[in-house]
Amino acid sequence: MMKNQFPKSFIVGFAEFLKSEVYQFSRLAAKQQTNFAKMIIEYINSKKRRHNFDSDSFSMSSHELNQLFGRSKFNKIVELTIPKLVAKTVNHNHAKGTTRAYKITSEAKGLFLKYCQSDQSEKASGSQITRHKETHQAIRSRDKNFNNAKCKLTLSNTVKINKQNLLAISSWAEPATDELEEHESRYAISCHLLLKQLDSNNRLPSYYQEANSGRLYGQGCHLQYQPKMVREAALDGCWDYDIANCHFTIMSQLCRSYGVEVPFIEHYISNKATVRKLIAQETDLDIKIVKQALISLLYGAKLVPSFESQLFRLIGPEKIRLLINHPAVKNLNDDIKKARKAILKHSHTHGNKVINVMRKAISKQTTNSKIFCHLLQGIEARMLNIVGKLYSNDIVLLMHDGWVSKTKLNSQLIEEAIFQETGFHIIVEETPIKFDLSDWEYKTAA
Repeated sequence: MMKNQFPKSFIVGFAEFLKSEVYQFSRLAAKQQTNFAKMIIEYINSKKRRHNFDSDSFSMSSHELNQLFGRSKFNKIVELTIPKLVAKTVNHNHAKGTTRAYKITSEAKGLFLKYCQSDQSEKASGSQITRHKETHQAIRSRDKNFNNAKCKLTLSNTVKINKQNLLAISSWAEPATDELEEHESRYAISCHLLLKQLDSNNRLPSYYQEANSGRLYGQGCHLQYQPKMVREAALDGCWDYDIANCHFTIMSQLCRSYGVEVPFIEHYISNKATVRKLIAQETDLDIKIVKQALISLLYGAKLVPSFESQLFRLIGPEKIRLLINHPAVKNLNDDIKKARKAILKHSHTHGNKVINVMRKAISKQTTNSKIFCHLLQGIEARMLNIVGKLYSNDIVLLMHDGWVSKTKLNSQLIEEAIFQETGFHIIVEETPIKFDLSDWEYKTAA
């Protein structure tokens, strides 16, 4: 689980609060209570460790659960003792390749907000962290598999946060806590999670760990996992950067170098907004869902009306049929399959491993979709490494195909540097971050 970034008193205080609110919680051993409170805090609002079959749930290895709660005890705790806090949503199925999934319940979220607004929380957080020790070692030296990390960036391990903006969001949400919509609840929870980690200089700890593909994932309750509204509030005045159509651009240019034509991918890159809008209108889907659906095709989502399909679970049986039969979606999916085949054919291998440009290996026995993503994410990670070396003193947040800088950067210089080192022509999009709560109030009400 996460490296502790909160005052210990805050986590222990939450465990004590749960004991007073949930009768069964007091039946757990003291260490189990603390670890359970810590788990809720870490996964209550996070996108990390999302389960393949339920994007609202998270998964943890049996080894880790055994360490935290005792051998084979966690599922009994969830099922018999405190199902009102954490619910099991997906069972283990070896044939289907699914692992168990768990979800922090709405009741647990409500209790966390109640705790954060209570005098008990204020007392627990009274010993505010005086100052986070600042270094340029934000990237952990070991990757997810405890091997030496390939990324050698020297980024600051703390980020200056606009505390007043986070307090403003909390004040906006808290008067109606009991009646909050799901997204409003998430905003309020995110603000509390970040505020409780701030030191006296309003700095937030920020650490990353390298994944199997070379991607960098934030550790703990990281800004990387927070809603866009909260990120913009926290980083007000900074600059947001994004590599336009990152994975589709990589696919297109690799295919061109292999002599493989993918006209529909190229059309999508040039007309992304128009294509998404057309599909949304003709399938009666929200444009955000369309964007998510098209990206999921890259990751091997199947265009079939079955629960085994990630898209089916995302949009349901009726609308998936409209999506499946939409010409733009079918054509794009055909090009993705063609690109996947070509890129896998030309991939670098060593023994029974496929190696990406970050020199990270994946087994050939893995599915083609996972190998394909491993290759694309490796190139994406390489691009962010180049940006990080150019502007290590300016970057305050790494996303996956983007980043946030405290100052305006030279986009043309970045594009040229990436081309020189990788051979890819990319477009860097930049947007100044100007947070206005009234704008977000309007968006959430719409």
